[in-house]
Amino acid sequence: MWDYNDAKGLRVFRPTSDKVPEQHDWVKVEILAQGNRVRAAFNGVEVLEWREANPARIKEGPIGVQLHAWKGPQEVLYKDIEIETFPKDDRLITVGR
Repeated sequence: MWDYNDAKGLRVFRPTSDKVPEQHDWVKVEILAQGNRVRAAFNGVEVLEWREANPARIKEGPIGVQLHAWKGPQEVLYKDIEIETFPKDDRLITVGR
């Protein structure tokens, strides 16, 4: 995840090496953004929690998905993208399943 205001990445706090998929496997990514707090899980393991210290920086904007940092030909596929606004539960639903 990237903070475009400060031009720096957000630190992932829990490596997921025990659940790294094989090449061509699907990776399930879940992101929960509520107010100034963003949490993320990869394949059911929570890997990131971040809080914006300055609420004035929180603005509505687009959601982007991308692939980069490789010089050769590559292909990326996305499937089953679901977006829920104002979820009733304050939890990552894939964690602990």
